[in-house]
Amino acid sequence: MSSCATMSGAESKENMAQLKYGMSESQVLSVLGSPDSVVRPSKTDDRWIYEFKSNDKKGRNLFVDFKNNQLIKAGE
Repeated sequence: MSSCATMSGAESKENMAQLKYGMSESQVLSVLGSPDSVVRPSKTDDRWIYEFKSNDKKGRNLFVDFKNNQLIKAGE
């Protein structure tokens, strides 16, 4: 599987399993690498999106949500 993400950490289910609620953005960054995009719905909320495409152009997105610099949700 090839990745559009700048770092392959988020591709690994083992890396996703390392995420814990309450982690800081910098801690998540060290586990997953840089996101492909960041959505900021408010001053205190961030959503990081990791996009992956396979050779057949099908893919999946992973998201990581933060509030006040703390991880509150992650998933596909």
